[in-house]
Amino acid sequence: MSFQVEQPLRVVGSAQNFALSVDINTKTFNFFKGRKWSHVALPRPLLPALARLRTAQKHLSRCTKGSKNREQARLRVAKMHLRVADTRTDFLQKLSTQLIHENQVIVVETLCTKNMLKHGRLAGVISDAGFGDFIGMLEYKC
Repeated sequence: MSFQVEQPLRVVGSAQNFALSVDINTKTFNFFKGRKWSHVALPRPLLPALARLRTAQKHLSRCTKGSKNREQARLRVAKMHLRVADTRTDFLQKLSTQLIHENQVIVVETLCTKNMLKHGRLAGVISDAGFGDFIGMLEYKC
């Protein structure tokens, strides 16, 4: 024996559930939800490390090929680059995870980062911000 009962569907949570719109800039990530804008500044991890990287790469270029000193200098430069990349990835992972947990619908502007990187002056800033990585993280986390 079975029976069915019709009941109205109750909505739990806020009545107004807006989509989150993401606008990507070279200095900030801008978010628009409902009627309110919020901004998150980009960390730009490469900028403070540039002076140390320049010095380390100069030292590397002056070392004799095949020497132990050159290998040590190469490892020093590689660690600096790794630290910059890890800082950027950590920030983007935390931000994308927070956005995914707080919002159900996320709309991101379409950017062709490959073409944007062809612009000489902006290429360093764009690659340091990690636009493409951020969009990829949002895609695979949704």
